[in-house]
Amino acid sequence: MPVRLVCPSCSATLSVKDEYAGRAVKCPKCGGVIPASQPGAAPPPAAPSKPAMAPLPPPEPEPAPAADSPFGALDEPAKPKPKITGRPTSKTAAKADAENDEDVKPARRKGRDDDDRDRDRDDEKGAKKGSRDSKGADEEEGDDRPTRGKKKRDDGDGEGPRNGKKKGGGGVVIVAILCGTLLLCCGGVGYGGWWAYNKFVKLKNDVVEGVEKAKEDLEKWNPSVSQFNYEQLKVGTTTRAQAETSLGKGRLATSEDVQKIFPNDVAKTQQWTEKVVDGRAVLWRNGDDFLLVAFNPNAEGTSRVQMKEWRPKIGASASLGEPNNAKFETAYPVLSATTEVPAEEVAKDYRASSITADQRYKDKTFIINGKVKDIMMDSGKVKVTLDASPANKASLDVMHCTLRVGQTPFAYSRGQRIKVSGKCTGGGFGDVNFSDCSVLSGEKDPTSSITASFLVNSYANPASADTLYKDKNVTVTDAVVESVENGVVIATSTSKKATGKKIRVEFDSALKNQFANLRVGATVKIKGKCKGLDEGDILITDAWFAP
Repeated sequence: MPVRLVCPSCSATLSVKDEYAGRAVKCPKCGGVIPASQPGAAPPPAAPSKPAMAPLPPPEPEPAPAADSPFGALDEPAKPKPKITGRPTSKTAAKADAENDEDVKPARRKGRDDDDRDRDRDDEKGAKKGSRDSKGADEEEGDDRPTRGKKKRDDGDGEGPRNGKKKGGGGVVIVAILCGTLLLCCGGVGYGGWWAYNKFVKLKNDVVEGVEKAKEDLEKWNPSVSQFNYEQLKVGTTTRAQAETSLGKGRLATSEDVQKIFPNDVAKTQQWTEKVVDGRAVLWRNGDDFLLVAFNPNAEGTSRVQMKEWRPKIGASASLGEPNNAKFETAYPVLSATTEVPAEEVAKDYRASSITADQRYKDKTFIINGKVKDIMMDSGKVKVTLDASPANKASLDVMHCTLRVGQTPFAYSRGQRIKVSGKCTGGGFGDVNFSDCSVLSGEKDPTSSITASFLVNSYANPASADTLYKDKNVTVTDAVVESVENGVVIATSTSKKATGKKIRVEFDSALKNQFANLRVGATVKIKGKCKGLDEGDILITDAWFAP
């Protein structure tokens, strides 16, 4: 009767022929050596009965053994031993022990057996994908129990990658984290820069708006814009730089400003619009009070006031000036070395305002035209005083013109209008001073010019002579110096037919230096005021010698 054996390697149950009993045989399934068996060995005990379960599907037929094989038909096919890596878990080892048990276990439910077979197939796949090193380690340990495929450990302890993949997944994660952090930082920096830029732009715009608003408020609140300062602006004289000294900085007016200032005055609107188009109209404002000025020839600091307008919210309006450019330039010529200004006009400007007049005349060289009032000496220089009284009206207004060395005004008489070129050094009420002057020319001499003998003979009849000469400026020619004594010159006539009367000439003490080179017997020309007979002599006062 065949002997039943169990292969210690693959746990397959085999039937050995009687003639091979007691001999070691080789397992036809796994090739392992089965030790010698005693003939008549009892079959393994039957497993205890268990509740009946659904029958298992019939096993696949095994191939028939060879004719010379010691084995008969295989009683129980051996399950393939899965080759797995790593150490088998306790659950896996327990399962393997149970499979190697000689006891026959009752059949399980079909569903459970199917799950076991699925897990076995997964184990086989895992074992095939395992590394050679793991397989070698299992073989060295000699553990022949089947185990499931070893799972990849997540703690990175070097057990080997799962499913045969190479180690290095952690590097990808690190790179991804670094890239994400970098992107986050760059995004944060970019957003911060964008936020800061927008804040800066907003702050800049706020500052600009604040400055513009401050300028607008300053323009609307300028107490210097008043009627008093309007009156200080002199047409033809005051420059823009001088105007801004008292009014503050003005701005160029626009057409909208003109429409606002003259809403119902078509003529004024047209007149000022022309100046706006030329860029010569400048505006100052204090609330609803407007001061508008047109300068000539442009709006630069040295340009002069051509026309001005005062338009207050409350009170009377005022305007002055010459809108026509040609007429303005003729009436108010630009001061230069060839510009001629009447002495009366200079005095009038200084009476109105010495500050404004200084703005026009001071430190400028021009020609002044006026009547000789007096001649005197000042610090060794001759000073000619010009009468600047208004026409047909006496006043104390005078122009003091100090002549250059070598200049002599003695060829001219009192009351004679002359032209003097000089530099204005300023002045005050009633007195204006000029330096470095020279007399250019004179108009017709208004005085009576007579010879010394004619004058002496005329006073043979004193009453008749006084009618002609007394208290009048005269020019006496052909007078002969008879004596010089205490600033008094006694002169006589050269004519032998003249009467025995003498001409006594009195000078201003400052003019006595004229006597330095005066000698007896010299013929001189005397200019002065005739006072008639005095102690038998014809008296001439406030005199000087003319060349």
